[in-house]
This record gives sequence, structure tokens and C-alpha cells, in this order.
Amino acid sequence: MTGIERATPYEYEINIIKDDYIDESNYDEWGAAFLWSKANPNLGVEYNIACDTGCNESAIYLTTFNNHDGVLETDYSIFEPYEINWDNPDWEQELVKTMWKVFNYFKTRGCYDIWRWNYGTWYVFV
Repeated sequence: MTGIERATPYEYEINIIKDDYIDESNYDEWGAAFLWSKANPNLGVEYNIACDTGCNESAIYLTTFNNHDGVLETDYSIFEPYEINWDNPDWEQELVKTMWKVFNYFKTRGCYDIWRWNYGTWYVFV
């Protein structure tokens, strides 16, 4: 983006090189992209880009980060499927927009409420 950057309520990181995936039929990469809330940087989502014999299995997962010990926790049971449309020249922006929507979807449904920070440790309450 040129000129003045638009303020966003999140920070993100994309670790995807399109050419590494576009003609491949088998891959599974965790940490392909991350998005974190600026309001609570311990809460975010992680994009796993995956394809098994041509069948897309990519998804956006609920993720938390423990600043105390630097541990990233991805909840593999809470996710939304998402496939990148490589034909879209703005695929990166679409991925970020979708990750933000999924983050808010998880948040409004209380998915992050099961995670509690207590004296340097994340506890899961079910």
C-alpha cells in the first residue's frame, strides 16, 4: 500500500510464496499466515495451507500466544475451512480479510473464552 497506511485492529504475517503451491497437489504447511488482535495480542488465528492428492484441506485455526514463555497454541478442533483463490490477484488481501472475519466469528461465539491466562500458564476450561 502506498501513501498513508490505513489503521487496522490487527497485525498479520503471510509466509506464502504462491509459486511454491500453485502447481503442487500435496503439501501441508503450518504457519502459512498469522493474524493477531491489537486489542489482545495473545489472541489470533493461524492459516494452515494443505492439499492432499489435489484435495484442498486448508483452514484457519484458533490460536493463542503466551508472551510469558513464547508458546504458540493452535486449537486443532476449532477451525474454518478456507481455500486461497490463486486466480485472484488480491489473494493476500482476501486471505487477511477472511482471517479477520474468522477471528471475529470465533470471538463472538466465545471460542477464546475457554482459554484463561493464570500466573504464567494458559489453562483450558471445557
